[in-house]
Amino acid sequence: MFNDLESKLQSLLERNITSVSELESWLSEELRLNAEIQKLRLTF
Repeated sequence: MFNDLESKLQSLLERNITSVSELESWLSEELRLNAEIQKLRLTF
């Protein structure tokens, strides 16, 4: 599970953002991943 999240976060950091809509998408994905991480932290 952690490897999957780490991979998703790394992919997110490597994205080339060239428009406002891409930035909005990036922010949405970042919030979703952070929520998943917080949920896992509460589990362990």
